[in-house]
Amino acid sequence: MAGTDTTVNTFCFVLYYISHNPKVKKKLLEEIKSVFNDDPNRQITIDDLEKLKKHRE
Repeated sequence: MAGTDTTVNTFCFVLYYISHNPKVKKKLLEEIKSVFNDDPNRQITIDDLEKLKKHRE
């Protein structure tokens, strides 16, 4: 239970930031679509995370 407060606060900050910055939201959604191919039911793999990292460069 010790780290839940900081995790929740960080998650809330990220959601707040994304919701108030349309350019960031658009870029985030484009990256998600490019890696996950619009399949919300697909399991996330290590390869998916590696692909997301490559998009940041």
